[in-house]
Amino acid sequence: MRLLFLFFLLFLPVDSSPSCPHLCVCYDNADLVDCRSRGFDLVPRGLPHGTWLLELGGNNLTEIRSRAFRGLWRSCPCPTWRSWI
Repeated sequence: MRLLFLFFLLFLPVDSSPSCPHLCVCYDNADLVDCRSRGFDLVPRGLPHGTWLLELGGNNLTEIRSRAFRGLWRSCPCPTWRSWI
């Protein structure tokens, strides 16, 4: 039972983090930033350094700035790029 509790504790959202973009939910231990279906037309600023997975589906991105993904583990969020190609 204690192990199950610890598992859930690891994946609790930490959206009060100062480096989490407004309207997004950041999961510190999973390196995940969930910005799905939040009405963004640009990639949100202030992504935590080292973010591994950035969820942007369900938004209406009209522009991706050249430095939008600077500081992230992967510089290519492939699902986002595939939708633009």
